[in-house]
Amino acid sequence: MAKEKKVDFNDYMKILLKRKWLLISCLLGVLTSVVIINEITPPIYEADTLIVFENLNNPVNFAMPFTSNIKRSFLTNQIEEIKSRSLSFEVYDALPDSIIHTFPLPRRRTERFDLRRFVSKQIQERVSAVTKANSEIIHIRVEAFSPAAAQIIANTITTVLQRRNLDVRREGASNVRGMIEDQLIVYKTALDESEKALKAYKEESKITLVDKEAEEIFRRITEAEVSYNQSQANLQAAEQRLDFIKSRLSERRAEIVPSVTQITSPLASQLKQQLINLEVQVTMLRVQDYSNDHPKIRELEKQIDQAKKNLRDETLKIAQGEDLVDPISEITRYMEQILTLEIEIETYKAQEKALHSVIEEYESRLHTIPDKELHLAQLLRDKNVNEQIYTMLLSKREEAKIVEAEQQGDIRIIDSAQRTKDPIKPKKMLNLFLGVVLASMCAFGLIFLLEYFDASVSTIEEAERITNLNVIGAIPRLDLNSKKRIKKKADVELAATNGKYSPTLVMHYLPQSIEAEAFRTLRTNLQFSLSDLTSKVSLITSSYPSEGKSTIASNLSISTAHMGLKTLLIDADLRKPIQHTLFKLDHDAGLADLVLNPHFFEDKVKSGTAKQVFSEHYNDGAVGAMEAMRHESKNDLQHRIDAIQAVVRKTGIPNLDIITCGQRSSNPAELLNRRSMQTVIDTLRDQYDVVFIDTPPINVVIDAGILSRYVDLSILVIRVGKSNEKDIMRAKSLLKQSKAKSILLVLNHVIGQNGYSKYNYYYSS
Repeated sequence: MAKEKKVDFNDYMKILLKRKWLLISCLLGVLTSVVIINEITPPIYEADTLIVFENLNNPVNFAMPFTSNIKRSFLTNQIEEIKSRSLSFEVYDALPDSIIHTFPLPRRRTERFDLRRFVSKQIQERVSAVTKANSEIIHIRVEAFSPAAAQIIANTITTVLQRRNLDVRREGASNVRGMIEDQLIVYKTALDESEKALKAYKEESKITLVDKEAEEIFRRITEAEVSYNQSQANLQAAEQRLDFIKSRLSERRAEIVPSVTQITSPLASQLKQQLINLEVQVTMLRVQDYSNDHPKIRELEKQIDQAKKNLRDETLKIAQGEDLVDPISEITRYMEQILTLEIEIETYKAQEKALHSVIEEYESRLHTIPDKELHLAQLLRDKNVNEQIYTMLLSKREEAKIVEAEQQGDIRIIDSAQRTKDPIKPKKMLNLFLGVVLASMCAFGLIFLLEYFDASVSTIEEAERITNLNVIGAIPRLDLNSKKRIKKKADVELAATNGKYSPTLVMHYLPQSIEAEAFRTLRTNLQFSLSDLTSKVSLITSSYPSEGKSTIASNLSISTAHMGLKTLLIDADLRKPIQHTLFKLDHDAGLADLVLNPHFFEDKVKSGTAKQVFSEHYNDGAVGAMEAMRHESKNDLQHRIDAIQAVVRKTGIPNLDIITCGQRSSNPAELLNRRSMQTVIDTLRDQYDVVFIDTPPINVVIDAGILSRYVDLSILVIRVGKSNEKDIMRAKSLLKQSKAKSILLVLNHVIGQNGYSKYNYYYSS
């Protein structure tokens, strides 16, 4: 279970320093990836253009205005048309080959690969369009793989849009003009016949005028008939236009929406009847000479516009509910026009019905007029009606001709696309910045997540809290500068002495460094921890390998030797010895040879030999026997001292000797557990001021536990960031079980601990 940690800002900095390589690796990895992506990603350039729709109505308008809702939806449809597949194909056809070849092609292409379709799709995906607020202006943006391609594609899109718009206007105008010309023939014939009939009747009846009452009735009925015929003409024009649009629509999709007349929705039927009633009311008022500005007329027209809008919305809702609306912009535009025309057709039918009823009413009043005057009035009416309709058709035909001859449609280009120098993608600096931010966030998150689940010890306080033992020293990790300085001095010594010591001996190579000062502090605290002058022997171990116990043992020995104390370092790690390597010595004779010497280590005082000596001198008295035993003990001690001196090696450092491990043993634990091992330690206690014993990790083998019974002090080395609570407590438990007299802790590989960085000024040489 992860331990809870209370940290401040300095603790956060220590955590980051401890795992700085993870942070650096994340930053380098992400930044390298971003740089590679920036380099291999082809640059994307953008060009934009502005267009405006200046006239959204049919140029040859037979009273068929689009409602305001149509005007708004028209721009939406145009945007969809700009982004449509059909327009991208036309743009492709208009582009030069040099621009088409700027698009990167897939490496693997089958025989069915269609270049036109592939590039058109690329164009479609890289075109965007939006409307400017409260205007009919559309902003078109195009992305491409070169500045020239972006500019030419954007301008080509506006050219294709203008041509499309002009073609639609011309086709519509041509269609309407054909219908008008057909009607002109009909009404020209009718006008000629009505004029001839009127002239003949006047000559025959000798009547040229009618009375005022009859004249007023005929005037109104003439106006009604003109409006009636105009409604019929408008109806025919709308139907002609509807047929034309449906024919165009059938090329895209057949029967995309139901006809308004086919809608069976109750609300739609109610709206159609409301529209008819309103048209009848307006028609009656106009026949009664109400002006278009009259409040009643204006109110009814508002109601008619609202009824048309409601009917159109209901029609669209039904069409969309039946999944008949196609998302393609061109088809959607045709749908809008079809719905609008069908609503207008219903309106004209309503007007036609209302005018027909008005005409019938006035015709019933004509029966009160004398027959001759009645017949004259009827002829005058026919002639006037045909004349007005014929004049109106002539005017509409001229308008249609003008539209057909136009060279510019409703679209006007405000700003043409210009060539840009800098690509919009990839945004290298932004990508680098985002990469750094992302890498930092990921690294920080990973570092603190690892720290949260990290059970390793990192501070002195934490080690003391966990173990309830005192920490007598904190050895900092060698920084890069210290390593360089050690290497430099080691190289000099290597040239002079053929490589005397290992570079890990900081006390020898950098005696004025902060690391060396940490060992002096450890030495001083160790002295304070020894109870009396007889407490001289200390054991150094760790929970697991690679925690730095051997390095600490060697440097601590050098530190006490520098103090003038006669110091001995014993390498009791008979499995993987290292002290002889640090001091560049051989280990042919050492601790194992000393313990295994059967001749020298016969304990004659405590064995049967002592009894034999006592018996042989019994006749001389008890005093003679005891004197003989003391003489024998002195001889044994001298033999032991001589044997120790035979394996003790000089390190070349004043006051520091070393006993290496000696010959390898297949059973190190049994060897160290011999009584002779205690005899060696007791003998050395009297020969040296301080003795340090480097032992194997106690959690791995029990060697340190065996030796802890013979020493005065056991030092447990804890490596910051590696030794965890469980391992440390197990090591403590094993030492306690082995009856270790006293246990102290040393922290190794500390980062910025105990303020060592503050001493750089004094220990920089």
